[in-house]
Amino acid sequence: MSKIMTEDMKRIQAKQKSRRKPAKSTPGTEAYTPCPLCVPARAGFMTGRYPFSVGVADNSQAIASHEPTFAHSLSIGGYETTLIGRMHFNGLD
Repeated sequence: MSKIMTEDMKRIQAKQKSRRKPAKSTPGTEAYTPCPLCVPARAGFMTGRYPFSVGVADNSQAIASHEPTFAHSLSIGGYETTLIGRMHFNGLD
């Protein structure tokens, strides 16, 4: 089974996707972000921590490769993970 998580959808993209009515669905009524800026929000999404606690306070910074993310946890648990798009990591991972 595949799961897709997203953290960066523009309002128009969300509207376009909502036009397709699946047989079963769960409406999303609330959304939260730890930061209104792109890179810090992604850092929070990936690490489950506040962006400032992993050293990402603005769009010019990136997550250090030694910071654990939920993708690391899934890989350790035997899942194959793939990250697509801008993840803003520094160093080899």
